[in-house]
Amino acid sequence: MFVPLATLLKPRARLGRGAAPGWAKRAVCASVAMGWALAVLTWFAPAPLRAQTPSQPSSSASAVVGVGATGSASGVADKAAVSLVTLQRSVEPHMGIAIDYALRLQLPKAVVELMQRGVPVYFTTQATVLRPRWYWRDERVTRVTRVTRVVWQPLTATWRVGQGGLNQSFATLADAMAAVTRGTGWLIAEPHRVEPDERYLVQFVWQLDTSQLPAPMQLGVGSVGSSANDVKLEAAFGVIP
Repeated sequence: MFVPLATLLKPRARLGRGAAPGWAKRAVCASVAMGWALAVLTWFAPAPLRAQTPSQPSSSASAVVGVGATGSASGVADKAAVSLVTLQRSVEPHMGIAIDYALRLQLPKAVVELMQRGVPVYFTTQATVLRPRWYWRDERVTRVTRVTRVVWQPLTATWRVGQGGLNQSFATLADAMAAVTRGTGWLIAEPHRVEPDERYLVQFVWQLDTSQLPAPMQLGVGSVGSSANDVKLEAAFGVIP
C-alpha cells in the first residue's frame, strides 16, 4: 500500500524532547522523495528497443551499371536489372545524327507473369538532341520517341513485337526482348536540324511505359506498379555532326 507523498512531506508537531532536529527531518523527506521519483521512473520507463537490422539501400538503374537483381536460370528476377551495353553515334553515312544502342535487360518476375497472361506491355525509347548554350539553358533541337508493343499470342504460341505499323513474331520472350532492347542507325536529328562543326548533347531514355498498362495493374497488382518503375535507363553523350 502506497502512502501519498504529500503526507510524508507534511510537517508534523514535535514529539517531546527526543524529537529529531530540523535538518534530519529534511534529509529524510528528501530521501523519501528520491525513492518515489525512482519508482515512478522505473514504472513508466519504456521497454528496451529491439535490435534492428539496417535495411538494404534501394537500387535504381544507371547509365552503365544495372540495378541489383536476384536472377535465376530462366532469366526472371524479383527486381529489374537493366544496363547499357552500347550507346554511340551510328557509323552509317547519315548527314544528321543517328545512334546505335543495345541494352542488357532482366525483367522482374511480376512483369513477366503479366506478359504471360496476354497483357500487352509497352516500352518507350526516347532521344533528345540539345545544343549547349553557356548563357542560357540548353536549346532542344529535336526529340524523337519510339513505342514498342510486346504481347503474347496464345493461338500461335509466339511473342509479337510491334513498332508503328511493323510487326515481328518470335518464338521466345528472350528473342522478343532482344529486338526491343537494340537499335541500329536510328535517325534522331534530320540533317537540316543540325549545324556542322557544332557540338550537341544526346539524352537517351529507355523504359517500361507503365502509363499504358490497365488501370488496376498500374496500382501494383502483383507488385507490378512498384517493380516496373525500376525498368528504366538514362544516359547522355556528346556528338559533333
